[in-house]
Amino acid sequence: MLVTNGTLLPEKGAAFWEACRDSAIEVDVTIYPGMNGIFEAARETGASFGVNVVSYNTVEDVKTSWHCPLDLTGQQVPSKSFARCNLANACVHLRHGRLYTCCVAAYASFFIDYFRGRGVGEVSVSENDSIDIYKARSGAEVLDFLARPIPFCRFCMIEKRSSGLPWSLSRRDIGEWTIG
Repeated sequence: MLVTNGTLLPEKGAAFWEACRDSAIEVDVTIYPGMNGIFEAARETGASFGVNVVSYNTVEDVKTSWHCPLDLTGQQVPSKSFARCNLANACVHLRHGRLYTCCVAAYASFFIDYFRGRGVGEVSVSENDSIDIYKARSGAEVLDFLARPIPFCRFCMIEKRSSGLPWSLSRRDIGEWTIG
C-alpha cells in the first residue's frame, strides 16, 4: 500500500501506474479539505491501469494533528527517543530515493529552510538520517538501518508530543515545531 495526500499523483505517468499494478500496490489517498477532485481523478486514472485507488476517509471526517516538538539544541538521547517513539518504523517515509524511519526527519528540511536565521538552533538533517534505496546492498541492510536510532532522534522531544489537535493549515510559526 502506498499512502499519499495525492498532490503529486496527477503528474505520474504510465510507468508509475504500471509499476503499482505489476506490484499489486493499492494507492490510499488521504483526503484533506479541497482535495476531493484529486482523489476522484486518481481513482479514474488508477482504474484505467488496473490499480485500486482508495481513501479510508472523507472530507467530512474530523482530521486531527500531532504536535511533535523539536529540541532546538539537540540534547535528547537518540536511543531513548527512538525506543519511545510511536512514529519510528510506523511512519516510514520515502523521499527523493531515501528511506527515513519517520516523517519528522523526512520533512524537517522544510522547517530548517523556512526558519534558518530565525531561531532554528542546531537542528539539522544529515545523510545518516536516511538510507539511499538505490545504494543499499540488500533488504537486510535496509531493515538494519530502520531498526536503530538516527542522528536526528536527538532533536525529538518524545515526552512532549501531543495528538488529537484540530487539523489546520500551518500558521508558519516556529511554535508549531517546538515548545514555546
